[in-house]
Amino acid sequence: MHYPFRLSSLVLLLVLGSCQSPSEPKESHISSVEIDTLPYEITGYSYDRRLKEVSGMVKSLRFPGDFWVHNDSGDDPVIYRVNDSLQIVQEVFLEDAGHFDWEDISISEYQGESYLFIGDIGDNLAVRDSVSIYLVKEPLADMTSIAIEKRISLTYEDGPRDAELLLFDQGLNEIVIVTKRDIPSRVYSYTIANQDNTANLIFEGELNLPQDDGLEAKDLFRITAGDSSLKGDIILKNYHRVYYFAPQSVFSVKEQLINELPVRLEYERELQGEAIALDENGYWVTSECADDGKQHIPQPLYFYQGYTPINDR
Repeated sequence: MHYPFRLSSLVLLLVLGSCQSPSEPKESHISSVEIDTLPYEITGYSYDRRLKEVSGMVKSLRFPGDFWVHNDSGDDPVIYRVNDSLQIVQEVFLEDAGHFDWEDISISEYQGESYLFIGDIGDNLAVRDSVSIYLVKEPLADMTSIAIEKRISLTYEDGPRDAELLLFDQGLNEIVIVTKRDIPSRVYSYTIANQDNTANLIFEGELNLPQDDGLEAKDLFRITAGDSSLKGDIILKNYHRVYYFAPQSVFSVKEQLINELPVRLEYERELQGEAIALDENGYWVTSECADDGKQHIPQPLYFYQGYTPINDR
């Protein structure tokens, strides 16, 4: 897969890495050989000021090549459809939805249709009595607003938690949440029932990650994003690493997270990477934008080809 932005965007990436505005270029000393060895391609930048704190991203099922993204806290209850240059092609307002701290989004087939699952699950201080999950059919191309199909209010059975990873297990109709500030991260689940919009999140076990001498436990288990596909593979990340669970026919999503050991994939640390998405060819990541109070500093959309473990490259 080839993206024409790759070479021309690298110089801008170096500028962004030092938190300078794109209008203030700095001289690059990276050679063309080093460019060719980069593990990723840059396909676009978040120039649109509406994309200020992207914290959730999934590949669209209805519009091949596009993504659905949303911002962190501080935005309206809005989702954006963007292309692989991070250009907004559609903005959709969720009717009767709140936006306290949206942290992740999942997409899957549910009840025979393509659905988005939006997780208002952020809770930095662990004080929320409950968190919310919004279920909405994937919007059509001409929609500017959409009614939510269901709002589920969930309470952790053992007290409030902060979380930024939401997955959906289509085989069990089950929502799976992984916490961010526990060591190790904790895995919770809730099975959707048509008549039940208020329930407990059940603790299922602890996230299984490989030992990493390069990270302290507080950084290893600081999970900021994740995604799963219809074929059953799972990807997740902290600020430093990306991990991949290959599809399993014998395990549910929550069981994979608890019982299987993922492999570590290639990943170059971003400014504040809190969004990751799978597709059949590899994985995509992007970061919250830098903002010095005066200007919006765009962040790249990175594409990593394949799922080869880092030790096998």
